[in-house]
Amino acid sequence: SPTRFVKYLDQCVPLITVFVQAAEFTDEGEQVKVCEAALILFETIVTSLPAIVSTHYDTIQEQALQFISYDPTVIEGEADDEGEADAEPTDFDYDDEGVADETETWRVRKECIRCISAILAKTPKLSEVFDMVVEELIKRFTDSQVNVKIESFKTFVNLVELVKAAHTHCNDDTRLKERFTEWVPTVVGGLNKEFKTRGGDKAKIEAFALIQELTTVSQGLLDDHLAKLVPGFVSSLKDASENLRATDVVA
Repeated sequence: SPTRFVKYLDQCVPLITVFVQAAEFTDEGEQVKVCEAALILFETIVTSLPAIVSTHYDTIQEQALQFISYDPTVIEGEADDEGEADAEPTDFDYDDEGVADETETWRVRKECIRCISAILAKTPKLSEVFDMVVEELIKRFTDSQVNVKIESFKTFVNLVELVKAAHTHCNDDTRLKERFTEWVPTVVGGLNKEFKTRGGDKAKIEAFALIQELTTVSQGLLDDHLAKLVPGFVSSLKDASENLRATDVVA
């Protein structure tokens, strides 16, 4: 039971970290399974024992952020000239799609996002990790695996809801809304990359859900970015997928 487990928590967290970091496996598949299982355990602990495990949030978040981009198959691709011309200036390159992930390493990246999502929902120090988490999530918008992209979009929706709640409750995180607004151009840039891709309807549906959530942060938040978003909307309206067309109309 959780109550009985609590007294061993301080000993378990470092041990779980060892398995997340495990690198002695010669078979990559086995290493991925162990790393994913350890991260799932972290997520479960955060979700089930938020108050007690709070002293270990930093450790768990550090592991999740370290492995959120884990993928030995990724090859950094050259950004096309057209994309660079349309892109908003950023401090990092989130165009890391590279080659398709033919291994199971995407499971690690997806679980890292889930760990971060669990911590975001529980941590009282959202403002301290906000910028770092936002940056890493946006990078995953262009992940080579649809499952990872979907998880990143969903987590970002949750993050937007937390930003709105902080502003509404007038707590110490009220400046989060201002800081979030500064990230909007980069968020739009990441979403545009998704709208330009072919296929991946499930990921696009979650991307449109994120657009809908962004419009509720403040009136006119996306006004300056409509010119870049509309072509993606139009392309989706022409898409053969009924679900995607319906979602686009709502957005």
